Amino acid sequence: MQFIELAKRNNFMYVWSQITLESFSYDPKLMPSILISGVREVSFAPAIIDKLREYVLDGGTIICDSVYGSPWFYESALKVFDAMFPESKFRVLPADHPLYHTLVDIDKVKYHCGRDDDKPFLEGLYIGSRIGVLVSQYGLGCGWQNKMDVFKTLTERGLAAKAYSQESAEKIATNLAAYILGYSRVGEIEGKPEMFGLADEKKPTAEFVFAQIQHDGAWNAHPGAARALLSNLEKESSIPVNLKRVSVDIAADDLSAYPFLYFTGLDDFVLNDKQIAGLKAYVAGGGTLLVNNSLGLASFHQAAVRELRRVFPGKDFGVLPVSHEIYGNLFDVSRVQYTPTLIKDKGKELGGRPFLYGMTFDGKLRVIYSPYDLEAGWNEVRYPLSRGYETDSAKKLGMNVIMYAMTH
Repeated sequence: MQFIELAKRNNFMYVWSQITLESFSYDPKLMPSILISGVREVSFAPAIIDKLREYVLDGGTIICDSVYGSPWFYESALKVFDAMFPESKFRVLPADHPLYHTLVDIDKVKYHCGRDDDKPFLEGLYIGSRIGVLVSQYGLGCGWQNKMDVFKTLTERGLAAKAYSQESAEKIATNLAAYILGYSRVGEIEGKPEMFGLADEKKPTAEFVFAQIQHDGAWNAHPGAARALLSNLEKESSIPVNLKRVSVDIAADDLSAYPFLYFTGLDDFVLNDKQIAGLKAYVAGGGTLLVNNSLGLASFHQAAVRELRRVFPGKDFGVLPVSHEIYGNLFDVSRVQYTPTLIKDKGKELGGRPFLYGMTFDGKLRVIYSPYDLEAGWNEVRYPLSRGYETDSAKKLGMNVIMYAMTH
């Protein structure tokens, strides 16, 4: 298969095997990805659905290719996997997503048929920050197998086919191979259930609780990261800590018990009126809000700035000076280490200094925004092409922010 040949050109030791789902091992370490392609509706037996779900949560990747751009295959694939992962939903990959830039930059594509613009269009279902299921509405397989002549026949028959050009399909294949392998360890870490001791399962009393806001975007970007950070905070400070992360609905829940709220995401989101009112009241009551841009993507940054201005009209962000106490209350983080991608993009501009925005209310810092990913570093796993802080800097800065929230 051409996909495998393209991967091998870049020294990825891919092999492929055409098998039935009944005989598949469902072990991502043996086979990191499954390609499901076709023109008919997708459906699976209940036992296969359970195995596919477990496979993805263990770090495997499922690629659904709508051969010829079949609407029956495409629409049913979205429906089946949406039902399989009710905790997530399909989202269009933003232009700066790592999948479009792992080996070659795919800023523009060519479509052989079915679309007139030059923007790549892929939809992914996130498991944490990793794409666990990828669906292409536009055919890829004919480009991978050098069988583009079939579209002439389909057009002559009056069928409205949809497909990438062979060149664009090959570029996507090259990046897919790198992305699947590069994010396989992320998949193992972020797909695991979060485990807690009996003390952490009890209703918190005086301990610090990591409360994370749910919203309509990809809000659960780095599962397990908060627990990893809190484990370090427990060792490095005198703050009593509950290791169990709590998700909250800012439109309905009582937030008065939480001195700290965490908000993160991977792409666009919109707050409704009740959520805006809840956040506004929370900050007015003395709470501290930390907003984090997971993977450091532009689409989340734009949404975060826009929505925070809706919540706090008339307020603006200011860059926190390196002399601010948040950079020295528990650890000295006046110098930090950024990820290679961020160093390449903005290394000279950042100059090794920490970079956080802040909003003050009555002279007190209450809203903190990191445009570069803090949370990924808490998990101690490599996130290819992420724009953020390396592990040591991320953990120290994260603990400093919590310490600041607890003491102000």
